[in-house]
Amino acid sequence: MIRIKPSKCHADFRVTGHNLKPENVSLLLGLRPTVSWIANEAGEKNCSGISSDEGGWILSTRKHIISPAPENHILWLLDQMSESSKHFDELRKKNFLLRLTVQSYSSSNFLELRISNSTLVRLAEWKMSIYFDCWKKEEFLFEKSKRIR
Repeated sequence: MIRIKPSKCHADFRVTGHNLKPENVSLLLGLRPTVSWIANEAGEKNCSGISSDEGGWILSTRKHIISPAPENHILWLLDQMSESSKHFDELRKKNFLLRLTVQSYSSSNFLELRISNSTLVRLAEWKMSIYFDCWKKEEFLFEKSKRIR
């Protein structure tokens, strides 16, 4: 049983795709991933613990930002990627999917996901998709989680 704090949040910048080699993404972007994997590599599993037919490269705020505000996590990732953003189109030309994923956990049905216009403009300039995954935590126990839709 894992207990979490109310309104926990983290965000990830993810690059996934067939034939993705994490070391090549790291060299191109000049960043080290939080976690990475090669597609269908024998004995290897992705960050979810399952085998995948796509390779993956993820930079996460999990160990860097402690804040319930999603925008703080997004801004940290944008700052980390500011120099490497010029290579995003090169990754897209290789048919890799680039996206930002924000995961928020709350004890209530009300979860505030406020993002400023300036942050949205920065994401738009990089043609970055953003996904919000919001979870309600009853008594903040993982086995009792419900997805808010």
